[in-house]
Amino acid sequence: MRFDHWVSPDGETNWTHSSKIYESSGVFDGTDRRGSTWAPMAVFDKASNHWHLFYVAYRASPAYRTPLGLYRDSDGKPMKLHYYTQFDGEIWHAVSTVPGESEGIGGPYRDVGPVLDQEELGGFEPEKDSWEGDHGCDMFYPFQLPNGTWLALCECPPQPC
Repeated sequence: MRFDHWVSPDGETNWTHSSKIYESSGVFDGTDRRGSTWAPMAVFDKASNHWHLFYVAYRASPAYRTPLGLYRDSDGKPMKLHYYTQFDGEIWHAVSTVPGESEGIGGPYRDVGPVLDQEELGGFEPEKDSWEGDHGCDMFYPFQLPNGTWLALCECPPQPC
């Protein structure tokens, strides 16, 4: 997956590619925490005068099969396999190295680390972490209140973060 910056004079037509912002490694053997990336969400912080990019990062493996037992077949018996090839999602944070609302959106961005990371909270163990399934967090939408406090909506199936 690749995140790109596109520009249009009217927001409807004439979109032009401006720059590549980030590209995942594409390592699909399950070892890279950012082998597959999704759902970039950029927010501008007036106080720091920089864009902040949040995105979902997954391990990925076509051979991934974890015996969770969270799902049932048509007879009601627990199923031992889950079909995701992306798993262990976490939310990463990057900051534009270029200041300014107009100038900085296109990056380049510097990763500053994960903001929601289940490994930092004790590791990924299907038995222990069944509350969030094997997919982990898969959406993060940060926003700032007028008083300066930051909040976020996130999705960590099957329960909220």
